[in-house]
Amino acid sequence: MSAPRLGQVEGPSFEGPILGDRYQLVARIGAGASAEVFQAYDHRLNRLVAVKRLRSGFANDPRFLKLFRSEAHLAAQLSHPNIVTVHDWSDGTDEAGGRATGTPYIVTELLTGGSLLDMLRQPLPLTASQVAFIGLQAAQGLAFAHEQRLVHRDIKPANLLFGRDGRVRIADFGIARAVAEAAWTEPEGVLIGTARYAAPEQATEGSVDGAADAYSLTLCLLEALTGQVPLVRESALGTMVARQSEDVPVTGALGPLAGPLAAAGRADPARRSTATQLLDGLLRAVQDLPDPEPLPLIDITAMADGGAELGTDNGAGPAGEPTDMPLPKADSGPRPRSWKWFMAAIVFVALAGGALYGGMVVGNAQPETTVIELAWPRFDVPDYGSMTAEEIVAAAEEQARWSVEITERYQDETEPGEVLAQSPRPGTRLLAGDQIGIVVSLGPELRVVPRLVGLDRQAASDAIVSAFLAVGEVVERSDEEAAAGQVLEATINGTPARPGAEFVTGTTVDLVISSGPAARTVPSLVGLTVDAARGEAAEQQLELAVTEAYSETVAEGQIISSDPEAGAQVARDSTVSVVVSLGLPFITVPDVTGKPASEAADILEQAGFVVTDTEGAPNRPVLVTDPPAGESRRKGSTIRIVVQSN
Repeated sequence: MSAPRLGQVEGPSFEGPILGDRYQLVARIGAGASAEVFQAYDHRLNRLVAVKRLRSGFANDPRFLKLFRSEAHLAAQLSHPNIVTVHDWSDGTDEAGGRATGTPYIVTELLTGGSLLDMLRQPLPLTASQVAFIGLQAAQGLAFAHEQRLVHRDIKPANLLFGRDGRVRIADFGIARAVAEAAWTEPEGVLIGTARYAAPEQATEGSVDGAADAYSLTLCLLEALTGQVPLVRESALGTMVARQSEDVPVTGALGPLAGPLAAAGRADPARRSTATQLLDGLLRAVQDLPDPEPLPLIDITAMADGGAELGTDNGAGPAGEPTDMPLPKADSGPRPRSWKWFMAAIVFVALAGGALYGGMVVGNAQPETTVIELAWPRFDVPDYGSMTAEEIVAAAEEQARWSVEITERYQDETEPGEVLAQSPRPGTRLLAGDQIGIVVSLGPELRVVPRLVGLDRQAASDAIVSAFLAVGEVVERSDEEAAAGQVLEATINGTPARPGAEFVTGTTVDLVISSGPAARTVPSLVGLTVDAARGEAAEQQLELAVTEAYSETVAEGQIISSDPEAGAQVARDSTVSVVVSLGLPFITVPDVTGKPASEAADILEQAGFVVTDTEGAPNRPVLVTDPPAGESRRKGSTIRIVVQSN
């Protein structure tokens, strides 16, 4: 069967290839050097979407795929009225082995109002008020993304898309960086969008922040105002060289817009306005501008199956000229109300933190549209909080043929499938055929397990808490290698908590902490020689400290005592002090000269000597002793007494 017209849903019997067992390609609505864009039918949620399928060459570039996965994951979490909603994505590899099984693609909301590039191809130029209106919305989307630390890196007219409501959405968050870093030029050196609108710092290897996006948006707005992109040379290299030292030229002829655009077009990113500052500058500028005219929206149904790619490249052919294509028809879009209303809407979004709401421009329908809509019945929006996404889609269709825009995100303290927010709020009177926005939980945030093994206990606990996980049971275990307090194991539910693994917020991480080497038992050393004692101590990985002392009970050379005593538990490599016997102590022979021999014998024996002989009568006075008085002998040594003769 033939493909349905863009925007028409005829049921799940479409013909065409199916991606991911879900998205059936219906009609090609754009093509460029790096990707093709298709209208597709989502069989799971019964809705039309846009599928951007990258060229097959990207599937074989490991560096691109790695960056694509990271960027697409972040982009899918963005939820803001001025950023294209990313529903799904695939890197084109199988889940098991990481092998390329197809081409990478990304699934977004389907927008049918064309791009800023399409508007710039129309014969009538945009007015300053229209450009400011576009710039305010784009700057607001960039400011929100930069708050989430996500930089686009490829802002250009083809990436500023419009819905039929006239609202600007920034496209290609999630693949712009990956595609931009894969190649800077087309074959034969043709200057493409990536370099044509690039900030000067993007030509270097340094880091790029949100200031680069503000610079690129400024070039887009200046092109919309003047018809020319400033500081463009014949080659990408020449362009980037020129932008290194020259600020973007902005003249006073641009009126109130000159100041904020000049500040955001400075070559030095440190002096350049951020997206938030550019937004503030544009808000001040529009106070001196008239209300904006209706935007010349482009009906991209005229571009189906041919034409320039939307939101990937600049639609230029090999020579840099637009490719031959049916000229899309312009359509005056919804007319914004006064600047006062628009600024109030921006303040609302800033306070709401970018949450879903009924649409910044949807409420600005031009009078003709309003008259038509008033003829339709209005219905009260119910509270969908207790329903599943599938139930909400069915109920909305049955009640008033409302389409449902479903955004999924992780949020702590929620259950998967839980409705987190809806827009409009319950009780709002809504026209039949309008759109409901639902935010559905994917469950608690997934947190990455940090590296824990090898850290000390405090550092590991801090890392766990910083990762929004919880410290669970902490047990100690001896280890011969790890120092006391060092983490030996980290587990979650009994399995190793490997670094990089993802678990929901608050998951408990149990730790095993080293208590150091196992304790040693002091062996029995008393009575051993020093050499024997050293051997016993070495077997327990203990050291021996030796001191000596005289002993009347322990033989010379044997250990008298140990400290700690045998059986005590001590740390490995501890020192055990032992006392080694020097044998009996030495004593000095007392002077007993002149004393009766019997008395002298008593004195000498009390001193510790053994009297073996007395030469002479025991009642005669002592003449000398052998050994003589004053000499030192071991206790227990023998001594002889010699008495005086008559």
